[in-house]
Amino acid sequence: MRSVIIPARGGSQRIKFKNIRSFSGSPIISWPITASLETGLFDEVFVSTDNQEIADIAGRLGAKILWRPENLADNFTDTTKVIQNALETALTHLSHDHWIYKIYPTSPVTSDLVKDFIEFSEKDSDNFSISVGKFRNNIERAMGLTDTGELQPLSPEHLSSRSQDLQERFFDAGKIYGANVAAWKSTRSPLLQGARGFIMPIWASIDIDTEDDWTLAELCFTHLRSSYRSEATPA
Repeated sequence: MRSVIIPARGGSQRIKFKNIRSFSGSPIISWPITASLETGLFDEVFVSTDNQEIADIAGRLGAKILWRPENLADNFTDTTKVIQNALETALTHLSHDHWIYKIYPTSPVTSDLVKDFIEFSEKDSDNFSISVGKFRNNIERAMGLTDTGELQPLSPEHLSSRSQDLQERFFDAGKIYGANVAAWKSTRSPLLQGARGFIMPIWASIDIDTEDDWTLAELCFTHLRSSYRSEATPA
């Protein structure tokens, strides 16, 4: 048994109307909703929102609406608290071993990718699974800039290291998270609970905070998503 909750508030400071802006021909929130429904693996697909326009779009696509209280709809609210609030109010009937997946509304994903994430997550029922992206360049060779424009290596000992000799590094891609109800209720942050990392393809791991991010993510999603094929066969 599993459900997905997509937290999508109405306000957005950096990109206006971000959650419903057209992305590759459809409102960006339509991609995670449609992908989740197309998997056929979720008992219910929910959108948590405080905004009527978002609710109307999500409802037309087949999602159920969870109305979010005003105190959990500001720019500082941790979405883990949004999930916990839903579990403590509208979704109290779910058992502790029911799987809950959180997918952000600005996560253009495909049903194949969601299927693979589910299979990866449910191999370990005790821990969170988190979508991660891989740094394309070695962070050990990162440099800073002084006020005068002077380069300062942050790890001088690695400046002459070969790329293949340095360890791969990953970041929280901010796309999909999964765990059972008991884990969601007991955590302050999935990252603090021994989370396992599911490596996302480049086209699905771009964080969209600026107009340049949006353009790059849209180009990558439009032209690269068809190259991804699922090998998962989750129950």
